[in-house]
Amino acid sequence: MMSAMPRRQGRESERRRRSRFGRLVDEAVDELIADITRRRDDGTLSPRFAALFLEAIEAVAIVTADAPDARQREENERPDELLGIYEGVPLTEWAADQALIPPRITIFRRATEGLSASSDRQREEVRKTVKHEIAHHLGWSDERLHELGLGDAD
Repeated sequence: MMSAMPRRQGRESERRRRSRFGRLVDEAVDELIADITRRRDDGTLSPRFAALFLEAIEAVAIVTADAPDARQREENERPDELLGIYEGVPLTEWAADQALIPPRITIFRRATEGLSASSDRQREEVRKTVKHEIAHHLGWSDERLHELGLGDAD
């Protein structure tokens, strides 16, 4: 009986890469919540702003995908470079009589992995992307995010 050939060293299966990437996103969200809470508790962030930010995180679904879908590709100038996207109505534009589509943030695995093979660099890019997209959910413009060091080119 012939044994199965060993899997090539250094190559992760797509399933494992997806799982690892999902954990990176979960960790980024958890770290962001912990950072906001710590900054609120030590007085470097106002309780009001901290509450707003924490509520925004709870109010949006954060999911992962390998790459943008057909609609997302069509709606973006450089879809292959898209690390994340916020879809929904920013909190600053919500109205009581408005039919809302549930807000969603999607973090894209392939574009993030394409930036670097380094897991540390990918982790940092995921953190920045999660913060950037949550800020869009809060209604912050790309210009404001750039001023804060969370812009696309930063």
